[in-house]
Amino acid sequence: MSVLTATLACNAKADAAWFVSPQVAVQSLHNTNPYLLHRPERSMTTDRLDLNLPLMSESELFDLSLAPQFHFIQTRNRDDLDRNEYSLGAGASRRMSLGDAGFNGDYISDTTLTSAFLDTGYTGVNKQRTVQSLEPYLNWQWAAKSSLMTSLKYQKQDYKDAALTPLTGYEYAQANVTLIHEIDDQDVLKCGLDRSKMQSPRVDSDKTGVQCSVVREIAEPLNGSLTLGQYRVSSAGVFETRAQHGALAALDLTYQTMNIRYGLRGSRSVEPGGYGLLVRTDQLEVNAAYSINDAVWTRASITANRYEMTTSAYALPDRDYAVAQWNVAWQYLPEWIFEVGINNARQRYDFETSSASSTTLLVQLAYHSQRY
Repeated sequence: MSVLTATLACNAKADAAWFVSPQVAVQSLHNTNPYLLHRPERSMTTDRLDLNLPLMSESELFDLSLAPQFHFIQTRNRDDLDRNEYSLGAGASRRMSLGDAGFNGDYISDTTLTSAFLDTGYTGVNKQRTVQSLEPYLNWQWAAKSSLMTSLKYQKQDYKDAALTPLTGYEYAQANVTLIHEIDDQDVLKCGLDRSKMQSPRVDSDKTGVQCSVVREIAEPLNGSLTLGQYRVSSAGVFETRAQHGALAALDLTYQTMNIRYGLRGSRSVEPGGYGLLVRTDQLEVNAAYSINDAVWTRASITANRYEMTTSAYALPDRDYAVAQWNVAWQYLPEWIFEVGINNARQRYDFETSSASSTTLLVQLAYHSQRY
């Protein structure tokens, strides 16, 4: 990845403009039940320092980006949970007369305490996780209102010292082709085909999916999109060979005026998960944002998720996970933002009769510099 970025940089025009936009955030969180257990041990207070140093270059033909991020996390009275996490994102693109080509890549080193809720729901251990991904793409506009998007994606996820846990690393590769046609000034049609393969010590899975979506400017200020599709998953493991198929869908509605925005999103997708299996996720989200004035705004959302394994060969339960959150932000100076928030999360596995819940309080001070 670094070699490719350097090669593109050498070929870019000498008058390319380089920008850096440092971002710093100091955050304190108090969580009443950090492991989402039915019998919580004790509450936990975590202090966090986030550094983001995005570097970008823009020229007539090339765009380059490099985005290192560092996270320093300390838990009060729990030295065993202190951790440093970091990630590095890189990207490059070249504009052509009929489209553009490039790549995006990431390297992430974090822990299951950060990633587990969304990925697996398994929060009983603190294990190191690494994620590597690379995604080259090519976009080709072959007609005035029609274009073709193609991409390849490779992702590898590993856990350190997780032999006695259900956490399992995997490798995932995906190819996608999408046709985009602008029907008129209000409607855009997208149809895509993707093929993916996932390999892990548990099972090998192949997925084929096809879906079409319509993006429509319904009536200002209301916009929306609807996606419908089908998928088929074939899984082969030590204990089971299985084929599963079903529907893919997504609905996105946004209503926005000068100072208020409402959103509704619903989707069903099949993606790799931290158990080393493909996971079907049903998600419904309702959100709203309101600008009280130019310096103060508030956001609220409720998200419900249903996670189901695509193979039953392993005793890994399906689960429900939901979170409601509310934040208020105050931009008291052009580059400084103070934010407070609260969220409540609930999780229930299928074998449980009730949900475990946790409440998190957030206080954050963030600095976002101008580009220079």
